[in-house]
Amino acid sequence: MIVGKKKIIKFVFLWCFFCSIFIALIYHLTETKINLLFLKDLVIIGVLMFVFKLSLRINYFSFYTLIFLTYLLVCSVYSDAIFMAKAASIRQLIIPFILVYLGIFLGQGINANTIKRFVINVGLFILIL
Repeated sequence: MIVGKKKIIKFVFLWCFFCSIFIALIYHLTETKINLLFLKDLVIIGVLMFVFKLSLRINYFSFYTLIFLTYLLVCSVYSDAIFMAKAASIRQLIIPFILVYLGIFLGQGINANTIKRFVINVGLFILIL
């Protein structure tokens, strides 16, 4: 089964719009005591790993991102902060890079008008909801 770029982009937008509602439903339906906020980013990182398998390109952005991630890893190893603080800080710093990567890998060769229309329709649905 081949998954198209358009479907992946739509999934990422749907996840970004509805992930908080999804996690709130999990909290409401279960009695979990675990912090599930990491699920928001875990899904996007999983999509990025899937996209890396589709097309891996090394360019200046990839190179500088790798240097930045190495710097973050070294700084977090030598930091005195607690693990949760390190994880939250790293998460907040790398998610913008991940979203840019998704845009770079998936946005090539796609009609932007269909994606814009999809985002506007989903955004209006969320607004009405």
